[in-house]
Amino acid sequence: MSQLPSDADAVLAQHARREAELEELLAAAQDLTRIRDVEHALRTVTDRTKRLLDCDVAYLSARVDGEEHFAVRAWSGQLSPGFLGTQVSVGSGVGGAVAATHQAVQVEDYTSATEIAHNDYLDTHVGGQGIRTLLGVPLEIDGRLLGILFAGRRAKQRFDDREITLVSSLAAHAAVALVNAQLFEMQEQTMRGWSSRLAAFAPTTQPSRPRSRCTNS
Repeated sequence: MSQLPSDADAVLAQHARREAELEELLAAAQDLTRIRDVEHALRTVTDRTKRLLDCDVAYLSARVDGEEHFAVRAWSGQLSPGFLGTQVSVGSGVGGAVAATHQAVQVEDYTSATEIAHNDYLDTHVGGQGIRTLLGVPLEIDGRLLGILFAGRRAKQRFDDREITLVSSLAAHAAVALVNAQLFEMQEQTMRGWSSRLAAFAPTTQPSRPRSRCTNS
């Protein structure tokens, strides 16, 4: 009988934690629907990921226009400035495995992981940041991979199934927000282009008024 209060407390604490996580996910989704700037959207996604999973770092690699690789565009947490632009190709590292399978991929200890393909470039960039446990989830719409969202810990501590489900849901919202922001920016560029064209054809001087003739009677 003495165990009942402690068991009940554990259940209540777990329920409260899950409720807080769902509230955080809902708040993140609402924030993302209001964003119309691509860079702002990317930063918001990484900030929310770090808060949601309580991890050391979160970063997002977006697809490079016209290419089959991805590059780090935004992060939250302590990473060196040189990490910006780090590239991921299909098949290499955690991100490469996500790009190949379009599924969440996790390694508990990046540098010694045998379930991913290593290369010197990624091992130097990822390992150099002290990242041990690394999770990657896809940002995709209709099967088109827009980017890869990463969550990292500097200690060996796997993300559990609940956490993976949470960040995967956030990535789904982020993919929609990213597409909307891209469309909004394209629309703005188009409008600015039309405005420039109209301004070029607009008259630069006011038309002169005809002078009235005076006649003497």
